[in-house]
Amino acid sequence: MFDAGKVLYLFFPVSFPKDPALIYREEIRQITEPIGYFVTPYNHVYGVINYGTLRIILGPTAQVFAGDKQLRELAFQADVPKEDVPAFVDAVKSLTRMPTETLLRMMCPIYYILSGEKKELKDISIRDEVQLDIKKQIENQRTAEKYEFGGNAVPQQHHPD
Repeated sequence: MFDAGKVLYLFFPVSFPKDPALIYREEIRQITEPIGYFVTPYNHVYGVINYGTLRIILGPTAQVFAGDKQLRELAFQADVPKEDVPAFVDAVKSLTRMPTETLLRMMCPIYYILSGEKKELKDISIRDEVQLDIKKQIENQRTAEKYEFGGNAVPQQHHPD
């Protein structure tokens, strides 16, 4: 939580060696709507609530988190010391998975508490192309999980009739 750009309160549900939001601070600062969000190239989502001089940033979260390779790239971008990279990757992987819509729905009552103004999803600019990318990533992950097999498991093949 920030007031006029100064940190009032920080809380992370996991212990990050370095805050991954720092990589995207400029993009996040550019969100001026009362309720908005930013999706990173790794499909991590940051929710932003703006009211007066107050700014609350929630996240990161994602419906599907990036794989180890991408999370190591993220650690590199965040200038995480080499010895802390495994802890950084584990911290990101342990975050709560949450669909973007759920995060946005959760931010609406917080905004109401701050402002007394009710907001709904229809009041929030939702970027369709971002949602389509996230949907595609989820479908790809589900496909990979379905066809990942070991032992006696054999993937089923479906043929059109």
